Amino acid sequence: MPDESEQPAPRVAEADEQRIRQIYRTDFEKYGATQAALDMRPSSQVVRFGAIHRLFSPPQPESLLDIGCGFGDLLRFLRQKGWTGRYVGIDFMSEFISEALQRHGHDEGASFVTGHILDADLPVKGFDVCTAVGLCNNQRDSGSRLFIDALIARAVSLARQTILVDFLSQTSNRRRDDLFFSDPGEVLATGLRYSRRVVLDHSYMPFEFVLKIRLDDEVVPQLPYFATET
Repeated sequence: MPDESEQPAPRVAEADEQRIRQIYRTDFEKYGATQAALDMRPSSQVVRFGAIHRLFSPPQPESLLDIGCGFGDLLRFLRQKGWTGRYVGIDFMSEFISEALQRHGHDEGASFVTGHILDADLPVKGFDVCTAVGLCNNQRDSGSRLFIDALIARAVSLARQTILVDFLSQTSNRRRDDLFFSDPGEVLATGLRYSRRVVLDHSYMPFEFVLKIRLDDEVVPQLPYFATET
């Protein structure tokens, strides 16, 4: 596969980012440090996190970058599952990062960064796994697909092993004008640009899915097998 990991991610409209920041800020002021401020329900969040965790490739990753980490809820979920690796959470909302630090500042294996994923100073190929939960759901006037492409390209540049990104699905019959519903086929095609080893799981919720891109897609010479079997 062509190596696109070092290519710069396309830029997205700052007006969209500012508008989305204000939506989250307004909800945070209204609902406080709850899942409602993240436009999530607690029951749905657990299902999403479970889908992400099930797609971890054995062995468990030693390091993880949680893109759009919110209050660090994924970290709590993974620790409860017994994961002991190094966690870095990044979010462009300083209010969310402050809350995450209050909740998880005692965790010596965790750190949090305030910044935008597309221009934050993060180490290239610095993490085994990159996750992004809920980041592709906002409708962007400049083009939601542009942001999704930029996010995946950036995650590829930061991950060594695996990328896991979730999406709202166009199969949904419950729509909101402020949300973006992705075509699973288009998302799968995007993943295949970076690896021949891609999973699209549309089985855990009726109107959502997760894309897994494994970057270890080398094949055994002369045979149609991946060099790593797991």
